[in-house]
Amino acid sequence: MATMGVTEYRNYLKCPYRSYLKRQLRLEALETSAEELDGAAFGNLIHDVLQWFGECDEVKSSTRPEEISAFFDDALDRAARSLRRTAPLPAIGVQLEQVRLRLKAFAEWQARRAAEGWRIVRTELDVREEDGVLLVVDGVPLTLRGRIDRIDV
Repeated sequence: MATMGVTEYRNYLKCPYRSYLKRQLRLEALETSAEELDGAAFGNLIHDVLQWFGECDEVKSSTRPEEISAFFDDALDRAARSLRRTAPLPAIGVQLEQVRLRLKAFAEWQARRAAEGWRIVRTELDVREEDGVLLVVDGVPLTLRGRIDRIDV
């Protein structure tokens, strides 16, 4: 039985032809000079920070936005170091500050959620092939797999 990740499925719905080129023929656009983080790297950076947050019992239940924001700042700095650039390019520095501003706004929201009694129980939960959602596409069974960013109760 065929499987497909949720991002692959979204890409297929967006453009079946390009999806075929990438998924079946494994063709990629040639990138010769990455002067900034592409969409995937940018998103992965944020996902890493939020996963660390969801795994940190001391901070994830905080109702103080400044405490959450401080955690995000430290985690973002750690994630940025993992990019392994000898001299960060200016565009990447701007992107990192954009992430920092987004995380600061998120810290305010998260503190309100915690004050309302919501708690994070899982982050970055992989839904594997055997657990995926079964779809039938053109008469062919297809299992949709992916990752659940976060589960709150």
